[in-house]
Amino acid sequence: LRQCPHLTNVTIASLLLPAIPHSVFLLHSLEYLFINSNALTTLPTPMECLRLVKINFGGNRIAEVPSELGRLTLLRELVGYQNVLLRLPESVWRLPSMQKMNLDTNQLTAIPASIQWMPLVMLIVSNNLLTDLPTELARITTLRHLNLGGNRFSTPPSIVCSASRKIHIIMEATLFVLCS
Repeated sequence: LRQCPHLTNVTIASLLLPAIPHSVFLLHSLEYLFINSNALTTLPTPMECLRLVKINFGGNRIAEVPSELGRLTLLRELVGYQNVLLRLPESVWRLPSMQKMNLDTNQLTAIPASIQWMPLVMLIVSNNLLTDLPTELARITTLRHLNLGGNRFSTPPSIVCSASRKIHIIMEATLFVLCS
């Protein structure tokens, strides 16, 4: 890959690789990185990939995302479905260009209030372990699609009732735990 410093799109998907070559993360011009459907347990730090606008690491076994991902200020789309993520670093929830996040089928237990600073259009956090959402989520004026299905909310999240604009909210297969 060193002979191709101007590569903008790299796809290393569906190969069941346990690791991605280090040289990928040294590509200065990289904008799109697809490393989905492998056997990754860690997400490498995208050291020199400061132009990255989309990363897809879905369908792996990743439990943790490096906080350095928060340096990718041009990142607009993060696809991390079907992993074992318990949380994302605070720096990722503050990415200034983030428009789409797909974190379906992980083990997330919370979303921080700092999500309000992202210009999200779409957020998919279905099939996680969420029991509540921050009220600040309603402050994201750009949000149009929210998938919350398959979580463990005790009552419908406040954004369901308080949204002052049209948001497509999906909550199918959501278990509401009723306390007596």
